[in-house]
Amino acid sequence: MKSRKPRLFGNLMIFGLILCGQILLLHILEKRGIRLEEQAAVKQIETHEPENLQEKPIIEMKTRVFLRELTEEQPTKIAEKGVQPKPMSSPKRQQPSVVITPDSGLVEKGLALMANDDANELPMINSDYRKYVGFNRYSQLMTSLGGKFAIMKRGSGEVFWELDLKNKRLVKPGDMARMSNQTRKISQEPGVKWAKVEARNLKPGVYDVVLIMPLKMAAYLTGGLELAVSGQGREIIDFRTFNGIYRMVGGRLTLDFGSGTLKSGVKEQLLVHLVL
Repeated sequence: MKSRKPRLFGNLMIFGLILCGQILLLHILEKRGIRLEEQAAVKQIETHEPENLQEKPIIEMKTRVFLRELTEEQPTKIAEKGVQPKPMSSPKRQQPSVVITPDSGLVEKGLALMANDDANELPMINSDYRKYVGFNRYSQLMTSLGGKFAIMKRGSGEVFWELDLKNKRLVKPGDMARMSNQTRKISQEPGVKWAKVEARNLKPGVYDVVLIMPLKMAAYLTGGLELAVSGQGREIIDFRTFNGIYRMVGGRLTLDFGSGTLKSGVKEQLLVHLVL
């Protein structure tokens, strides 16, 4: 009996120590869990937006004010760095329409420009008469204005015959002293194909059917275009070509220009109405 009591007492001591250790461990774990919950709660408070919906309009209002202040201050800051603020884009405004009527001053201006055109810098004029006028009416009006339809030998500039469009026959050329050296080829016009056939029958060769303009009309067109483009800060010699179209307005033939191509290749808008 004496030998069993110490052994029993020792076992009770060991059991007591184990129990105390478990209680201590549970206490430590409980405290650690509370701290983790507190940290998670704090983190949630820091990362999530407030649930009070009444504060949101105040935050948005402050944001709008801040953006407005940045917009007002930005040009000043850019200017201080030596960079000009980019102007606000505005809708393109159409060029004002220019109506030009025959005038002796424009004819004189055109004659001066043509006389000084040694380098052939004056632009070509591309014009459409088919869309609104048609060849028959166009040829009648041009003839009444002093124009001549003629057969010219290709590459020589020599006039061999004039066209009698009414009777569809070729006649000897008249006086060309008051005619311009500017011509317009109309060889592809169906209404004059008979003339090329008859010319080859009379004298074999390669011919073109051309419209020869009176010198005063060519000068008027040149002076009128110079006047029109000067309003846009240009000179007529800045252009390579002008694009126009013939119309009938109030019984008068007009040549309307909608655009011109600069020698740089850039197309520029025009709104010019030349009354012939």
